[in-house]
Amino acid sequence: MDILTFIYVFGCFVVMIPFTYEWFLLFQQEHYSARKILNSLKYRYFKNKAVYAIYIATFWALLVALNLSTYVYLGTVVCFLWAIYLIPKAVVPLKITPRLIRLTVTYTLLVISVALVLLQGGVYLGFSLSLLILPFLMLLANFLNYPVEQAIRIFYLRKAQKKLSKMRHLIKFGITGSFGKTSTKNILTQLLSDSFLVAATPKSFNTPLGIALTINKMLPGYSEVFIAEMGAFRLKEIKYLADFVKPQIAVITDIGPQHLSTFKTVDNIVKAKTEILENTFPPLFGIVNADSAYLRDYLKEKTALKTELLWVGIENKEADIYASDIQISGKETSFDLYIGGKKEGVINTKLLGRHNVYNILFGVAGIIALQNLGYDLVITDICEKIKNLKPIEHRLEYQKWGNWDVYNDSYNANIQGFINGLEVLKKCDLKKAVITPGIVDAGKEMAALNTLVARELLTDINWVLLIDNQASRIIEGYFLENNFTEYLKFASFSQALGYLKENYSDEHICLLIENDLPDHFLIRK
Repeated sequence: MDILTFIYVFGCFVVMIPFTYEWFLLFQQEHYSARKILNSLKYRYFKNKAVYAIYIATFWALLVALNLSTYVYLGTVVCFLWAIYLIPKAVVPLKITPRLIRLTVTYTLLVISVALVLLQGGVYLGFSLSLLILPFLMLLANFLNYPVEQAIRIFYLRKAQKKLSKMRHLIKFGITGSFGKTSTKNILTQLLSDSFLVAATPKSFNTPLGIALTINKMLPGYSEVFIAEMGAFRLKEIKYLADFVKPQIAVITDIGPQHLSTFKTVDNIVKAKTEILENTFPPLFGIVNADSAYLRDYLKEKTALKTELLWVGIENKEADIYASDIQISGKETSFDLYIGGKKEGVINTKLLGRHNVYNILFGVAGIIALQNLGYDLVITDICEKIKNLKPIEHRLEYQKWGNWDVYNDSYNANIQGFINGLEVLKKCDLKKAVITPGIVDAGKEMAALNTLVARELLTDINWVLLIDNQASRIIEGYFLENNFTEYLKFASFSQALGYLKENYSDEHICLLIENDLPDHFLIRK
């Protein structure tokens, strides 16, 4: 191999590294689901400027393979360098997990095998074609690993089920809903931690394997309460989780147009979330949002339901537990707490926004359910504990960044949280800025929800910084129709934040961050 060919081959390997990292990141964020990955590849592979550079490089390599030019490879190397430059920086870093390592081994063996076969047609053409089919080799590696992954999955699930079956004393909560699951789980954990030995699924571990991992590694045998967050993208997934955990107390926070790209309709979301009440082992108590028309109408028809329902609401006197006279400022929230029609006290909390009032009420309802099971818990003590609740990270969390008052709601935007976040922001007396990509995972409701967001952004906001994607273009269109010009577009959150820091770091402003868009949505432009 001459020195020029060596340089070319070395350049190909250099290009493989960042592209492989990018594809791995996509696979991980799409939970290794072939259907979701193929959907994202439509945007990432066929519309990616970096891949265009590889297309051109492959064409030039073909010319070299056909001996049409001796030095065309120089242009090919330039294209490879261009491709590396064009690969976007990841928003969410790659997590090194055992599954990723297994996928890497299979993928690497496939890349080497395919490259050796293609090299028979010439070194230039062989390596260039290898680069073009990297994501498809990763899909094949994922497919080949599927039996192994399923065997591992079954092993850990059975291990967790066996452990739970031995803990007969354990009180188990199952929390589901379109939004508010993690916040409700964290609030309930804080409220119960002084009275019980509590374990809960960390962060957003709400899948079968995430819950099994928590049970196997983070649930001590002496625990008294286990709180499991339960998420779903399709029908029957909550039923599976409920049959697995068998919660005695279930919580359905709310129903909204989340994950419509997989659920397709809100009716399917209602059916999916209420599976927690209709599983093989129905809970003794179900805590349900009384202000959700979807839940009220659906559960009215379920006359044979074996679960006793506790209804939670705001300004809803028909609910078992409700809040009234809500006062919201930029730094705290207060409301009157009513249980069974009786005022139990005035609640003051550092948790911001109307949606956090619901989350607190779900926590209080959990206490009531435990009282009904015979546990001695005093509501006045609980009211005092609510004052000391710690804000949940990245969920309308108040932070001080130098001169800025920041409301960090970057975890995951939904329409309820977004509107409540704007309500809190507009209480601020300073200039106000919002960074957002809009509501990105709304399926057929994307236009309607982002139009609603845009309407709210028109008033009392000084600057809107949009992260470019399908959802934010809907917001921009509404702005243009209404002659609103106080907005800018950026390719990423970091660019938008950098602009604010560069131009307004010395000013006193209030900033709302709504949803730091992950890569698998960012690529769908």
